[in-house]
Amino acid sequence: MNNRRQILFSIGAVAAAASFGATRLNAAIAGSVHKQCALKLPDETLPEPSVAISLARLSTELQETSAKRHSEAKARRSWRRANLLYGMTEIQGFYVDDKAKDIVLVGAAERNKVPLQTQDLVVALRSALFRYPQIKDGKKSYIQPGVTIDPVDKLWKRMKGASGTASEAYCKSNNFSRVFGMPFNCRSASVLLEADARMKKVMWGVEPLLIDNPFPTIDVLRAKRVAALGHERASRTSTGMRYWFMPDLFSYQSDRRTGTVLYDRKVIALNSVGRKFEGDKHVDAKAFDPDSRFVTCAWTERMSDFFGAEEIWQDMANIFGHFALAKTLERNGALSKFGSRLPYLLNEMPVPYVKTATTFPSIKRMGAPICGGVSLNFSNRSLVDTGTQLNGDVAQKIRFARPSQRAIRWELS
Repeated sequence: MNNRRQILFSIGAVAAAASFGATRLNAAIAGSVHKQCALKLPDETLPEPSVAISLARLSTELQETSAKRHSEAKARRSWRRANLLYGMTEIQGFYVDDKAKDIVLVGAAERNKVPLQTQDLVVALRSALFRYPQIKDGKKSYIQPGVTIDPVDKLWKRMKGASGTASEAYCKSNNFSRVFGMPFNCRSASVLLEADARMKKVMWGVEPLLIDNPFPTIDVLRAKRVAALGHERASRTSTGMRYWFMPDLFSYQSDRRTGTVLYDRKVIALNSVGRKFEGDKHVDAKAFDPDSRFVTCAWTERMSDFFGAEEIWQDMANIFGHFALAKTLERNGALSKFGSRLPYLLNEMPVPYVKTATTFPSIKRMGAPICGGVSLNFSNRSLVDTGTQLNGDVAQKIRFARPSQRAIRWELS
């Protein structure tokens, strides 16, 4: 695509556009949020996948049962199972089956986890292939996938003279949804926006923090600072802030000989940045709010607790997993190699319409912005090959478990 123009997603840290092929782990730049927060990144932990799913057979099964499901009970049951990825609850890797001309997902199937949704996988795969451009004045641009909740541009400009930094009113007005790199009214966009809005309400103490041993929320910290310093002095150390979820480090081990990839770390972080006006533009500021930084770092450190506490967070993590997989497949050439074997998944399957909220109410509390979003920008910094050669025996065990080329789902034992 000679006319492809990729614009980097601006709600997170700007990173270089992904290059073709694997990017090796660079310890100096990996896990930027963890470094800002002086947190140790999780150790590399190789998963032990229990189930495998053929994408080529999944594509065919969905196509064949889609029309029949309205009149045949058996087709309806098969269609429903296929739309829930046959009970898979986490994608832990994949391998390329050259003999079957197929891409095979491997992962976990746990009873107490939120099931994966095939529609989210379809959106992620198509997004990785740049199927969802932004069109303005007849020109296409490709923006890294993600969502934001912000005031409209006109309000940004109207508020530019409010103060040297962003006025709290900037983020306390009606906030509007924006969706990039995916359909606006799809399940992935709806889940990500709801997860982001829920996070903002929890951070500001509007809704409860449903984890064990919860840390203080921003409103509690700010009230203590105001009590200690007085409102005027406390306000001087505060800046308008944006908050967003982002991939801090997704790393994997690979075996090039067998085309097998297993993810050994999936680290999602909550980041924040101060905002200020420069002329007509609202830009990132170097200053940061101490209370916001404390909470975002605490949230990042306890991210696994959030995933276990509420379904919305686990659902969000699953969508991160889908987009990481899709970007890995695009980078290593698997989609270009065998994409023709997945016509229904990549081109023909209708993405179910899921109504996405167009606006979110402001938090009616002084100094409580709801600006920010979720970035699915899997850049060369956040999606990397660890450089560790995947154990050949592990790769062979996964590959040789397939009972036949006609199999859709099978156990890995």
